[in-house]
Amino acid sequence: ATMFIDNQASIKSSQSFRSTPGHYLTDHLNRQMMRVFKRHPNLRLKISWIPGHCDVAGNEAVDIEAKKAATEGSSPDIHLPVLFRSKKPLPLSKSAMKQAFAADLKVRSTIMLSKSPRYGSISRIDNSVPSNKYQKLVQKLARPQASIIAQLRMGHAPLNKHLHRLKCADSPICGACEMEEETVMHY
Repeated sequence: ATMFIDNQASIKSSQSFRSTPGHYLTDHLNRQMMRVFKRHPNLRLKISWIPGHCDVAGNEAVDIEAKKAATEGSSPDIHLPVLFRSKKPLPLSKSAMKQAFAADLKVRSTIMLSKSPRYGSISRIDNSVPSNKYQKLVQKLARPQASIIAQLRMGHAPLNKHLHRLKCADSPICGACEMEEETVMHY
């Protein structure tokens, strides 16, 4: 028997023993194939790659059914293999767990930041806080440079208003215009 598959990654994963996301599907296929081989010891199975979208009747029919399942939803449980029935939860993959953790961390950090007394001044300067863009911006900078950017964002930069509050400047007034407080927004 020959099984034609138009997905090279799935063929390669069937020969791998590494645990990867979705590998439980390959494990299940291997278990089912072993059951078939026990019943039919003389059976030879060949798995071959076939290019997708090349007008092979069986391949096109499978593609149509896959698209139909994706748009219309899954079949009733009774028609599905036990592995895919909704009563049994799918195993969690390492990457799915990392994604869930990162999403949860982002939500919690947003909540914590919004409760910070500095949130108002930060959001006036940058309303995308917290943002991945900022993280990417500062990750390759030296610590002193990243610190200056953080100070500017929080309004705690070494400008007269902040320095005056720390008793390091005689006046909070801007030395250039001598009319307004020297803040990040004014500067």
